[in-house]
Amino acid sequence: MIFKIFLLQLLIVFSTIAGSNNCFPEINGYQKMGKLEIYNPDNLYDIIDGAADSYLKYDFVELQLMRYKGNEEQFLKIEVYKHADKDDAFGIYSNERPLEGNWVNVGAQGYYESKVLNFYKGKYYVKLMGFKIDNIDEFLLRIAREVADNLEGDNKLPKLLMLFPEEGKVDNSERFINKNFLGYKSLTGVFTADYNVDGKPFRIFITQKNNTENCKKMLEDYFVSIKNDTKNIKEGFIHVKDPYQGEYDILWQGNIIAGVIDSPDAELNKKYLERISKNLK
Repeated sequence: MIFKIFLLQLLIVFSTIAGSNNCFPEINGYQKMGKLEIYNPDNLYDIIDGAADSYLKYDFVELQLMRYKGNEEQFLKIEVYKHADKDDAFGIYSNERPLEGNWVNVGAQGYYESKVLNFYKGKYYVKLMGFKIDNIDEFLLRIAREVADNLEGDNKLPKLLMLFPEEGKVDNSERFINKNFLGYKSLTGVFTADYNVDGKPFRIFITQKNNTENCKKMLEDYFVSIKNDTKNIKEGFIHVKDPYQGEYDILWQGNIIAGVIDSPDAELNKKYLERISKNLK
């Protein structure tokens, strides 16, 4: 019986590794160097010591890494980071991507920098890095598309981003903060975007919960931490007095909570919250 259990566990491990290896393509003129490297939350520091904390904050599950050797000094490395869900993968990707980049059509979104191509798809954040490769931008894009085709998930950005009004939004400023938004434990799973309207910079945040009860619980916990009266919490527009963020407005509509922060213009805040409310209908 013990032997059968051990054999079953071994088969599960083998099938997982073998299945994962399918995302790394065979490349003409290149040989895979050694075995597939696999890292988990316990040993991620071994490979990216300085950046590991950032990935762990986004519910990192596993890193799979493959190295390739071409002719002479040609070298390619592919890193596939898997996270708990697509929002977390977008979170780490969005925190590392530039505001302005050489955007490429791969996965949900990707960009090319010198010798590097990074992209995001589903639960995965993928990095490719090449060295001494001819036409490296075209080469990396071709390989990235092969990797993307072998990964589960759709080629779409998180749906919640569609709720952000377009007017005044800074391109590619959208971020996802899954924990401790504004420094509060109660504020989790928050998307943000930067805006600039007539020289007035501000931020909008939006979060979605499973139901209205969870929305109310999050707001109650937040209000307690900033010593606001929880009796004022009800669906609609809510005025907040935060000792660190100042006074601002929140919209609670169904299972969505949105807010405008870093803006002293009350009319502007209300206008943008009303736009978000219309986008929800």
